[in-house]
Amino acid sequence: MQTDLDLDDVLDLAREVGDLQEAIRAAVYRAAARTLGTPTVTEDWERAMELARDPEHQRQLHLTAAAYAQAVGLDPGPMSDAAGS
Repeated sequence: MQTDLDLDDVLDLAREVGDLQEAIRAAVYRAAARTLGTPTVTEDWERAMELARDPEHQRQLHLTAAAYAQAVGLDPGPMSDAAGS
């Protein structure tokens, strides 16, 4: 069975899926940051910026995000890759 798809609908769907993927990725990293005790920029801008420049903190953030991603059935690969592991 062949179904003709409307190109505009396909493009709209692709945009929505991309937006959902980005929202999921952001939620995973927010959970990881909370676990590591990372302050938000609005809570403590200076400390947040200091941690953003700390390679070890960034590595731990990516590894923790990968663990959260895997725990909820997502592919942890990109986050593990970002951690360098």
